Amino acid sequence: MILILTTIALVATAFAVHKGVARQGIVEGGKLLLQVGPVMLPAFVLAGMVSVLVSPESIAQWLGRDAGLAAVVLETPQGAPHPR
Repeated sequence: MILILTTIALVATAFAVHKGVARQGIVEGGKLLLQVGPVMLPAFVLAGMVSVLVSPESIAQWLGRDAGLAAVVLETPQGAPHPR
């Protein structure tokens, strides 16, 4: 909610000060959405499927505090930079 209100306030302020800058910002945001959206949509679907198909207990067993080295091995690639 804070992000939405901040965005609305910033866009409104930009329009009041300089409409061209506001439009440019909206266009740039749209371009970013077109680049990131195709990657994010399947990621959200995958996250939803995992939350339905895998029990919280299983996730805690493999990735929780007591998982030890297995958790490190499984989680490390997720935080690594990925090439385009």
